[in-house]
Amino acid sequence: MARTRTVFRRKGFSEPAECSLGAARLLLYPKQLNPVRNWFEAESGRRLCCTGTPVYKGLGYAQGMTELLKDWESRRVLRDELVGFYCLLFFDGSRVSLMTDSSGLYHIFSNADGTVISNSLQAVLVADGIRHPVDRDALTEQLLTGSVTGPDTLFKDIVLLTQEKQKEFRSPIADFMAIRPPPADPGARHSTFTECVEQQLTVLREYFHRIRALSGEMGLSLGVSGGYDSRLLLLLARDAGLSVSVYTYSSSKHARESSVAEELAKHAGIGLVHVPVRAWRELDYLARRVNMNDALYLWDGRTNMTMGSFNDVHAREVRIRALGSSGLSLNGLGGELYRNREHLRAGRIDFGEWLLYYVLTPDSVAALAGARDLTLLRDRLAVKYAAVLGRSARQLRHFDRSVARLLYRDVWLPYSAGPKLCAENAISFSLMPFADSEVSRSALGANPHIGYGGCFEAEMIRKIDPGLAKVNSCYGHSFDTVPMFKRVADCAISAIPERLRIAYGDMHFAIRRRLQSPALVDDLTRSALAWSIQLLVQFGLPILWDRLVLSPNHRDRILYLAYFFYVFSDSVEGLRVPDPPMVFQGASHL
Repeated sequence: MARTRTVFRRKGFSEPAECSLGAARLLLYPKQLNPVRNWFEAESGRRLCCTGTPVYKGLGYAQGMTELLKDWESRRVLRDELVGFYCLLFFDGSRVSLMTDSSGLYHIFSNADGTVISNSLQAVLVADGIRHPVDRDALTEQLLTGSVTGPDTLFKDIVLLTQEKQKEFRSPIADFMAIRPPPADPGARHSTFTECVEQQLTVLREYFHRIRALSGEMGLSLGVSGGYDSRLLLLLARDAGLSVSVYTYSSSKHARESSVAEELAKHAGIGLVHVPVRAWRELDYLARRVNMNDALYLWDGRTNMTMGSFNDVHAREVRIRALGSSGLSLNGLGGELYRNREHLRAGRIDFGEWLLYYVLTPDSVAALAGARDLTLLRDRLAVKYAAVLGRSARQLRHFDRSVARLLYRDVWLPYSAGPKLCAENAISFSLMPFADSEVSRSALGANPHIGYGGCFEAEMIRKIDPGLAKVNSCYGHSFDTVPMFKRVADCAISAIPERLRIAYGDMHFAIRRRLQSPALVDDLTRSALAWSIQLLVQFGLPILWDRLVLSPNHRDRILYLAYFFYVFSDSVEGLRVPDPPMVFQGASHL
């Protein structure tokens, strides 16, 4: 219990509510910025404890959870009325029952014998006081793809309790309530482009109607950039009559996005808050240490495809500044389902080529030690991805664009976007409207009409507010009418076979490998990278480290994962910690 409390204290939580639930002992923490009571008790003594952001029957937080507890007592829970991302704990006086959202984005972990269950991987890692063996395959997957597909975690004896894993989960302290499987993939719907746009907007408007009460209670915050998704969220919030505060990140790399965000806020009549951010190399020694600990504990020792660094945008304190006085935030991940961002063609797609280019990327492939290692990794990921879809790896050898979009929803969103959602939920209430199960299921029905140039999502934006659609984007055009050259260019790109894209990526990597200069990283980063590789190489991964460090994303992941293992080294089996460089010295271990 002491080690677990230390983890949550370093994450930024206040003291928990603590109680006995049958054979279990519960530590229940409120949100860091919204310490509202998150447990409810009926006159019968039955209890409901909540983490994440659940919304029931379109009610506010306390009222909705009180109603949910009543319905659970009478066995009349309406699952269609329960949206958001959460883990709910029901206690009937003798037994604990758990229930998670059907999207799989809110993560729950357990140790091997089910005696420790938590929404924090780090808490499970330290709670039982033993050293846990590292899963070599999962660590390779996280380094090369940016995330780990469940139920695997970085440790062999700690499991992510996915919906499938919940069915077979056995524990002396808790059971999982059965989750009704989502309706079958709607596939192609017999409707016109315009009708399909209206169908998607109807689903989204219903979702925003459901979160209206919670938004009114907590105050709504939204980050605005120069792209599609944040603009669509802003319009949907205004269309639903929600009062929303908006912010944008400000730096030399965010100049274009900040400019677009200013125009959007001006047109919408909303004040815009600029949140300055810096890259890790721009920070002094002390600021780097603050960001390292902020990111390590906020992200729970995990990364996603585009995160795994100690830059300001991933730090807890910057997240708090961005929220301001708001207690509910919205995130636009999942909006990619309304456009063909990867420029996938409409015909047959080879899984192996798709995996090499879109999931691993040529940089990761070049960093693998040999062809056999690549084959093993590809086959392992094929089995995992197929299992998520309820298929065999053989059935996944060739597929079409609709299956690729299904993989995005059922693999990328839960296991790459999931860590981000869980991190944001630690600080405040947080939702990803486009990733909620009913919304994303409906979005898959738009497959026949997605088209090129982002025309489908652009039309959704124009339908809500033609004036705001005319504001220019960071793509160089507005969304009121997608230029023909953009549609033609995207169509031409989609016609390029993945094999040629891979060849181009290999050539580009080879050129960068010859031209890469050690001056691209400063002395602190260079020494930290050398030490991090010295630590990680102990796990015997099939990686050519001199190639892996050529990619900025990979450098970030190397630093992040090495620091994670360093801080939690007392809970990691067989790890020898070399003398750390200056930037890592003085870290508080667990």
